[in-house]
Amino acid sequence: MLLDSSSFAQVRCKNYYGPGFWSEWSTLYNLNVG
Repeated sequence: MLLDSSSFAQVRCKNYYGPGFWSEWSTLYNLNVG
C-alpha cells in the first residue's frame, strides 16, 4: 500500500510543523520504527 510510504514521510513533516499533530501520528511512527 502506498499509504505506508506516505505515512512515514507525513510523520516527519508533522513533527517539524508542530508536536500537536505528531502526537496523533506518533503511534504510526513507532510501529514503523519497530
